[in-house]
Amino acid sequence: MNNPLRSFAAGVVLAALATVPALAAPDALQGGGTAALKAEAMQAAAQAAVKTYLSLWTQAPMAVDSAFADTMVLRYEHAHPQLTSEVRGRPSVVTQVRSVAKLGTSWSFSNLRVFPTLHDNIYYAQFTASGKSADGASAIEQEVVISLEMKGFKVSRLVEFSNPAIRLAIATP
Repeated sequence: MNNPLRSFAAGVVLAALATVPALAAPDALQGGGTAALKAEAMQAAAQAAVKTYLSLWTQAPMAVDSAFADTMVLRYEHAHPQLTSEVRGRPSVVTQVRSVAKLGTSWSFSNLRVFPTLHDNIYYAQFTASGKSADGASAIEQEVVISLEMKGFKVSRLVEFSNPAIRLAIATP
């Protein structure tokens, strides 16, 4: 038996499904894919920059020249209420991150995810950070969120919303 309501509902579902590829790639409708390709490249650069940033916490840091702008800014405004400092310049940022990382040991990072925003140059990254206090007495595992502002394909601004080394140092008696 043919149910007209079921046929109508099926038609609506099929029409909605037919528009999904167009919604996922609006540039394809406009006859060009360059904006989508640039967005993919920018997100890949943001992900690579986060990996470079995280490598500064380890014994084998990656080269930062291709990931961090010369004038990069690192802010801790959300990492801890009493820590509202700002570090300017790629060499200073690298020195600062390496120093903060020494508040703990055995740093490892997993579950890295990078999220685009409505701004084509701003990304959020989330990852799990694990480490031990410098004396080995305490351990931490924390979900971390950072914000990245890209200039070209390099990080020009990174804001930490939490910092596991600082939290570990504060918690250690």
